[in-house]
Amino acid sequence: MKKEDWGRSLYLMQMAGTGALKIGRSGDPEQRRVSLQTGCPHTIKLIVVIEDAGHREKEVHARMRRHMTRSYSGEWFHEAGWGDIPDWIHNRISAEMLELVNSDWWREEAPTRAPGPR
Repeated sequence: MKKEDWGRSLYLMQMAGTGALKIGRSGDPEQRRVSLQTGCPHTIKLIVVIEDAGHREKEVHARMRRHMTRSYSGEWFHEAGWGDIPDWIHNRISAEMLELVNSDWWREEAPTRAPGPR
């Protein structure tokens, strides 16, 4: 990936089990999801990718600041923050993915791997 491509896209992800939201920027959001998934026992779904909007990450983080959680490394936000996600992001979420999000899929999702020895 070229240096100038880093952070080109803005992404929104959600983690099963907690519903936590991740808003970030990457030149390859799917690879970023895979990287985050490593070491995480819960499924992480890529909800939306907005090309050429990575420069707006700080703006969105500032709007979501009150929902930030310290439970995870990086900028993760409590599920209750959905209402503060800007319309310009909501409007880019596909109907299929919006239906999934509205179904609270994350409450029913089992961990992606079995727990360790007991």
